[in-house]
Amino acid sequence: MMRGERLKLWRWVLLLGIIGFVATIPCTTYGVSVSCMMEYDRGGAPAVYASPECGRRWVLSRGFIHNHTFLHNCQFATLQGRREYQEDRVACNLDDIVLLPGENGLENVTVGVAAIFDGHGGKEASEMASNFLFDYFHLHVAFQSYKVIMKHKGVLSDYRALHRVILKEALSKTIHDIDRQFSKAYESTADLLATQLTVDHSPDREDERLRIELAGGSVTMWKWTVPRVNGILAMSRSIGDLYLKRYGVIAEPDITDWQHITANDRYLVVSSDGIFESLTKRNVADLIVQRNLHVQGDQRSKLSSSSSCSSSSSLAECIVNVAYEKGSHDNLSVIVVPLR
Repeated sequence: MMRGERLKLWRWVLLLGIIGFVATIPCTTYGVSVSCMMEYDRGGAPAVYASPECGRRWVLSRGFIHNHTFLHNCQFATLQGRREYQEDRVACNLDDIVLLPGENGLENVTVGVAAIFDGHGGKEASEMASNFLFDYFHLHVAFQSYKVIMKHKGVLSDYRALHRVILKEALSKTIHDIDRQFSKAYESTADLLATQLTVDHSPDREDERLRIELAGGSVTMWKWTVPRVNGILAMSRSIGDLYLKRYGVIAEPDITDWQHITANDRYLVVSSDGIFESLTKRNVADLIVQRNLHVQGDQRSKLSSSSSCSSSSSLAECIVNVAYEKGSHDNLSVIVVPLR
């Protein structure tokens, strides 16, 4: 058996060994159709695996078949050492079958793949990489091979040189897709920036106070230092409250404008003012982050299993319960809308 060149990327090592050609199989048999190629060009391997049409051929094994069946043909060892956690992951198959260009189109070729993923700050990235490595790599090799065949209109020469180019490109795209999927899966673990979309109609707001006082009303501080119209109503705009309409209380909504949702927007939170008696918008954003970490079993979560934000509670229940525990005296209601 002749081994090919060694490609090294970070702590990955991919050994490419071309062992031989097997039976020739038409491209369409392997799901490299026009529609699947469009999905591939749009979003890489994740888009193909997520496509209902392409999914009939391309099914994620999440590393189970490869990492549990083929590790025996690799001599490897791992040791947790003196670290608190074992974050390294191994993915290895020295008899891996991929699709590469041959004399009669795409053909099965055996290569050896050996990779060690050195996790840091948690096992999540290394585990995801080891689970998706073979699935993504196989798909990228097949689709890149098909692209080469189409580019050269089936007239090819020096297959081994082409194989090296395709394998290198497939590895690069595999890493990119794994990184992108990890970012999508764990971006909720990053800090969320809370943006306030509305301003409460509080009687002590300058423009609201001016309207009330011009109408003959007054704004006074009452229990818990809540400003109230004529010492009664804790808001300056409402439906009903007819006896206060003569004193500047109106039912006109305060419409700011349309707000465009961007790729960075994750959640929309709509709540009654009772939530913000005891919580700030920063508190709410942090709760969402911490609760997501808790549900994922991430050790960075600061929530305990007995907290009000347990895995069985929703994000909305988490916010309501914590606001109550922090001392809010008002009714508490909240809607949490995931935007992605």
